[in-house]
Amino acid sequence: MPHDGFFETIELGRILDDLKAVVERAEAGDHSVVPRIRELLELAPQIWKNNSDAARHVGDAWIKLLAADNLLLRESLRNAVDAMYAEFGGDDPTPLERLLIDRLVVSWLQMSFLDARLSQHHRTTDSPDTTVWQKRHDAAYRRHLEAIRVLAEVRRLLPR
Repeated sequence: MPHDGFFETIELGRILDDLKAVVERAEAGDHSVVPRIRELLELAPQIWKNNSDAARHVGDAWIKLLAADNLLLRESLRNAVDAMYAEFGGDDPTPLERLLIDRLVVSWLQMSFLDARLSQHHRTTDSPDTTVWQKRHDAAYRRHLEAIRVLAEVRRLLPR
């Protein structure tokens, strides 16, 4: 059939337009629209599935912190993150593996940000701030290693 998905696309467009208008009202303080938001999200679950990926939102925030105004670095980091998801995810990760991969990727971004901050502090000063940044970095490094360890352990225990 030449129109496969055509009507679904039109309907999704209408839902998105309606959702945009309702969200604008909600952001202006009109909480009476919450039931309508729920109805629209139920009609198009792909919307809430795309918008509820907390790890991606957190990852994007870390990327913005790391890259600042450097758009090349920002896009390069996004590509690196996508590659990490593909590499660690494999063909068919379990829901638990996906959660652990999220943790691994976010902890890598945190550690990278703290690497950069710490190197800036070491170049410019030996102030007490450097010690604070070192402690933050060390904690991020431990979280990253723990994410790697737990993912490896879960994979070892899962039947394949």
